[in-house]
Order: sequence, then C-alpha cells, then structure tokens
Amino acid sequence: MKSMITVFGLLFGVGLFYAHPATATSYAVTRSDGRVVNGEIFYPKVQSEAPAVLMLSSIGPDSSHVREDRAWRLADGQAVLLGDVTLSNGLERAASDILGLAEDLAQKTRVPVALDSEGEIVRAAAVAYSKARPGLISGFWMTDPPSNDEGGWRRLVSGALRPDGSILPDRNLPALLPDVLTKESWESNRRPQVLKSLVGNEFGVRPVDRPGDLHFDIVSGEREALDGKAWTFLVRGTYSGPGGDAEMNFRVYRPKRNRPVPVFVHIAPRPSDTAADANGPNPRYRLPASEIVSRGFAAISFDTLETALDWKALPRVPTSGVFKVYGPHDMERREAHDWGIISAWSWGVSRVIDWIETYPQIDATRIAVVGLSRNGKAALATGAFDVRVALTVSCCSGTGGAKLNYADLPQSEHIRDMAIAKYWFAPAYWKWMDHDRELPFDQHWLLALVAPRLLYVSSAADDAWAGQPGEFASAQLASPVWELYGKKGLVAAAYPKDEETLHDGCIGYHRRRGPHSILLSDWTRYLDFAERHGWSVTKDKE
Repeated sequence: MKSMITVFGLLFGVGLFYAHPATATSYAVTRSDGRVVNGEIFYPKVQSEAPAVLMLSSIGPDSSHVREDRAWRLADGQAVLLGDVTLSNGLERAASDILGLAEDLAQKTRVPVALDSEGEIVRAAAVAYSKARPGLISGFWMTDPPSNDEGGWRRLVSGALRPDGSILPDRNLPALLPDVLTKESWESNRRPQVLKSLVGNEFGVRPVDRPGDLHFDIVSGEREALDGKAWTFLVRGTYSGPGGDAEMNFRVYRPKRNRPVPVFVHIAPRPSDTAADANGPNPRYRLPASEIVSRGFAAISFDTLETALDWKALPRVPTSGVFKVYGPHDMERREAHDWGIISAWSWGVSRVIDWIETYPQIDATRIAVVGLSRNGKAALATGAFDVRVALTVSCCSGTGGAKLNYADLPQSEHIRDMAIAKYWFAPAYWKWMDHDRELPFDQHWLLALVAPRLLYVSSAADDAWAGQPGEFASAQLASPVWELYGKKGLVAAAYPKDEETLHDGCIGYHRRRGPHSILLSDWTRYLDFAERHGWSVTKDKE
C-alpha cells in the first residue's frame, strides 16, 4: 500500500527553538471502552517559544524506521514529536486507536496533531474523526511521504487538506483582494494590477494584438455534415508582420437554424478537419460536434499548432506561425517578459473570435472556449485576457492553469516539472522553479480575471498530476470577485465527491472518475452548465 501522510491542522509560529537527539518514551492510552492503545513517543528535547507539530505514525509494528534524526530540522521554530502505534486489525479499530492517542497527546502537549500513516488508514481516521470529535483537529493535508532532505520535511507544515479533501491554503497565499471592496475598484485598480502581474511573470507580453491586415476567407464550400444536422466549412485567416506571412485554419459546424447561436470553440493539437472524427488521430482531443450541434450550439475546432508549434517541435528560430511573424525570433534569447507558446495559442483563439464577430449566424455574445491540459491553460489565459469569451472551460489544466501553487501537492506537477517545455511561458516564470510557494501571485488570480463571466473548472479523479484539490481551491479563492458583482462564484458546501456536479454559481466544477483526458461526459456537463445559465436555444423562436 502506498504510504500517504495526512496532516491535521496548521499552526505557524515564530520563536527560538533548540533540539537535541530524540529519545523514546513508552506511552499507553486507556480508551473509554477499556481498550489500551500502546505506543512509543519519539521526541527531541526541545525548548521553544513556538508551537510544535505532533506527528503520530501508524504504519504498524514493523515500522522500525524511526526518524528522530531529522525530527528537529524544521525551520521557524516548529518542533516535531513522532509517535508510533501498533495497529489492531481492521481499519475502524485502527482509526479509533489513532484518534484516542491523538486526542490524549493533543490535550497533554497542547500542540496540533498530525498523522503519518498509510492512505486507507488515514481516510478511515478522517471519517472517524469527523463523526467523533469535530473541533479537536482543524484540518487535513495529504501528500506523499517526505523525502530524506530538510525541504521534504518542511512541506509537512506548509499546507493542509480538510477532512472532505478540500485544501486549506498556506497562510502566506498572495492576497487577491487586499483592499478591494467594490466592483468599481476591482475594475479600475486591482484587476489591472493582477493582469499585469500574470502577463509579466507567467505568460509574457504579446508583441501584437489583432494584426492590422488580418483577413478571413471561407475556403471550402458549405456542405451538410453530422447526418444532416449541420452545415460545415473551413475558415482560413491570414496575417503578416515583420517576419513575413502566416495563416491559420479552423473548421466550423453550424446547426441548421435561422437565428444566431452560441458557439463552443475547442482548442486542441489536432487537425481541425479530423477533430469530429471519433476514429481519427488523437482521440483524446476529439470534438463531439454532433452532441454540441444537437443542443443547438455551433462548434469550432481550432488546432493550436496552426499558431505555434509545441515545445518539442518548435525550433529555436521559429519558421512558422506567429513567432516567425512577430517574434521572438530566437526562443533561447527571449527577454524576461517575452511571451511563450501558451500565450501564443491563446492569441490564436482570440483571432478565431475576431472572425466570429463577423459571422452573423453565430452569437458573438455567447462564446465558450474549451481546452484540456496545456490547452486548458491556454483556454484560461484566453478567458482571462479576452473579455469577449463568455464561458471559459479548463479540463485538467494543472500547474500554470487552475491549480493553486500554494497548495503543496507533491504528487502534482510543479513548475520545475514543466521546465522541459521552457518555451511555454515567459522566461521570468522559470525563476520560480523550486520556489512555487514564493510566487507573488497564484492561479486563483488567473481565474478571477474571468469574472463576472462564466467559468468552468473540471478535473479527473485519477489525475493527481493536475492537482485536483488545488484546482478546486483556486475556484473557491477566486469566487469573492464574482461576489463584488452581486453574483455567486463557486457554490459548494464541501469538496465534491467523484461525479458530483456543481452548477449553481457562475463557476462550475466537477471531478469525474477516470484519467487525464476530456471525455464526452465532461462535454455533457459543460453544455448543461451553459444551458443552466441561459444559453439554451431550444425555446428560441425560428
């Protein structure tokens, strides 16, 4: 069984502390039912004005790996006590024993309690705790076992996960609304500050917005598609600049209606002409055009590689796309705030929106942009930077997307993990490698830029790499900006269960079972959410 660590509660303090090698003391707790829980407490001899964090190990009688040699290495005055419990058979019994010892130790030592145990035992203890003594322990945080280095141990006191799985973020989380009280002050002052920070430190500054000579043509005749339910055609956009000419293509599926209809723009690294083909390449990025059109919406497939190749294929000196035309012309010599691939893809989506505004059969006030993974990052950037996007949807976007960096989730992607794709973001972003929790901003700032428009954040239960609790936490922390407009952001009583759908507020969320992918069940929820918020066309008069 994979070992997990659950930290109950956070308590930070500043003070002097001195530690000496740990000693062991036998410990016994008599439960109210007469059972005796035996254990050993390993503790450094600590003198400290700061609070301590108690770690109770419950790995079992064979867990002879006592970690007193590293117990006192935490910074900022946190002392660590280690307890070891011999587990009884059965999760419920083990959970009861753990809670009994934790409660007794918490009362005697007056320190927060942390449990270090295997994952299933942790979950059982969490359930037992929530039923037995809510209030004894203030929160939860799960992660992998710490590494042997000091940094791994510091993580244990840097974040928290509540009993329901939601995150209690680091207290040092950069404030989104330090002084904002009204939507007017948000729009005139704070929003521009947030936007500038994200552009300068993460996505990079774009050298151009809409090219002056941007031109669109329908290059394939309109024909019936999707069993006669829709018309389809290919659009080509051309533009030029200092580096020459470039073009971009996208395919449109329009239902046979006589009124303008909302549109879902799917951005993915898949040729637009194959996007609706279930048997085509990259099935993970299939556009369910038939299902979208059946709801009365238009669908557009846009291949992001039309704007910029991805990091593996993009040469140091770009020979195609927007980088060839506008630069930077040497990707290895970019300035700190030069834009990267994610922003370039987002720029391309905005050019698709330029065309939508010229086409009367599509309602340009109801445009949705949808992306998975790295394209989910680009979708969020589009919704944040282009106010013409009425619904922004990210699926499994993770770090650089919806995931909160200040929620330390070691199983998830970190900035360093993305460094191999160094062209994705501005060079300034990479200085935060290994310093994720020192960023002057966090991704809830990005989500907040979408307000007061619609936003949807979705996750997959098996996709720990994307940091699902961190994505949910970002949506929660961004919600106060919607409230400035008198709207509800994310409406959630607790961290949702798998397959639970949250659609009541302007921020939608679900975490479906399965891997890192975008499935038809995801799309169905996106369409439901749009209809829930007034996008239904079934009642429109022809």
